[in-house]
Amino acid sequence: MVLTALRSHGGIELDEVKVHAMGGHDPAIKVNTHHNVDPTATYPSICILDGDQAERADPAQGIFTLPGSGYPEAHVLERVLDSLDEEAARLAEALHVGLHAQERVKKVVSERALTNWDRHTIWEQIGGDLDFTSGYIVKSAFLTTWARKFPEEVKALVEAIGDKLPRRDSNQP
Repeated sequence: MVLTALRSHGGIELDEVKVHAMGGHDPAIKVNTHHNVDPTATYPSICILDGDQAERADPAQGIFTLPGSGYPEAHVLERVLDSLDEEAARLAEALHVGLHAQERVKKVVSERALTNWDRHTIWEQIGGDLDFTSGYIVKSAFLTTWARKFPEEVKALVEAIGDKLPRRDSNQP
């Protein structure tokens, strides 16, 4: 979600950004804190938590949260689901199933939204229902659709991080 937001926002030098999954909010905060007090560190660290950790956000310490109030997968799924009628064609193309399958995509996504019990597995389940499409492709399709459809959420995330991001020289393409 972070890389999709940075990429779609533009103006960020992505070659200078590394994103690491940390296995939970506590390890992420600890690693961020220790990295930023390490005198040998050559680059700053920031920490981006899931939306349900908003009370732990501390921009001064480089701790931010993703949009939504829970798992990022749930937020992206719900936002795209809310606009599924108008986004079905683009989503079908991004899923590599073709425009002719947009009604099927709507049906699969709507059903999985109701039957899935663990949002961490939603992309794989949707992919399985769509002729074993890779969970990575499903995740990418949903994230791209989310970023394009809800640029205000992308902008809010990137602007919150602000000067902690490496900016691309405005003279570069």
